[in-house]
Amino acid sequence: MINKDPIITVYITNKNYGIYLDKAIKSVFDQSFKELELIVIDDGSSDFSGEIIKKYKKRKNFKVIYNKISKGLIKSSNIAIKAAKGEYVIRLDADDYLDPNALSVLYNAFNKDENIGLVYSDYYLIDRKNNILSLEKQLLRMNKSLNHLPVLAACCLIKKNALFSVNLYDENFTRQDGYDIWYKLLNNFEFKHVSLPLFYYRRHEQNLTSNKSKLYKTRTKILNKFSNLKKIKSKLK
Repeated sequence: MINKDPIITVYITNKNYGIYLDKAIKSVFDQSFKELELIVIDDGSSDFSGEIIKKYKKRKNFKVIYNKISKGLIKSSNIAIKAAKGEYVIRLDADDYLDPNALSVLYNAFNKDENIGLVYSDYYLIDRKNNILSLEKQLLRMNKSLNHLPVLAACCLIKKNALFSVNLYDENFTRQDGYDIWYKLLNNFEFKHVSLPLFYYRRHEQNLTSNKSKLYKTRTKILNKFSNLKKIKSKLK
């Protein structure tokens, strides 16, 4: 029997989210879409995350990468993408989880359209105890400009070759990866929105997005980066 490469690589970056990690991993292996692999990047956890990971190490479609020294979300994401065997990649945060049909729906949305580089969906906002707080609609954006607000970076299904074409995530930034990758892909690929809630996004005090000051400073730097690039391109033309 010939072992085929998976079509989709799901990767989870984890640091001390052992309390949520098992649910995230189970949501991947419970997918109706089976041609997948899961990569867990453990970013120097000091909690019981290692015990959760050990439960799955014998699975053929599971791989774990340990960062002995914490590298952060952006660098860990690039490590995972480089290790991915799938044609498509999707990041699942360790404290979130997928609807059982998430990968099937997102994959089918590409519909063999070579121009589509990224597919995203709506989601449920949940609390620490998995209670649904709200349904969040990530509306389809029609214009292509720097005012074209990005969606959440997590749980977007992206063509791997599209990510490599823009040199993956910019490691100069430590957060707001969604902004960076959104604007880098914006001019070269089409994005598609699926109007269904396909994942559960957790809100709690440990969220990376909870530090609003650093978040907005990084967002401003990213916008300035692309604004300056746009000016340079205009001058070259």
